[in-house]
Amino acid sequence: MKGTDAFKEIIPLLTDEPVIHANGFICRESFNLKDREGNFYMIGSMGLASSIGLGVALSRPDQKTFIMDGDGN
Repeated sequence: MKGTDAFKEIIPLLTDEPVIHANGFICRESFNLKDREGNFYMIGSMGLASSIGLGVALSRPDQKTFIMDGDGN
């Protein structure tokens, strides 16, 4: 499955949970498919998606936090 196909399956399922998007292709594709208030686009911060996602998850243990990351980060 290509990344674009995976995003087309996952993105529409998101509701109000925070989503951290890694830089590059992931940011651009996610923004094009469904920009929303709960998205955080990490432009120019390669390799930090998991760290930022952990901080968000620890600060809001009552909700799920999603991290969209790829093999290049």
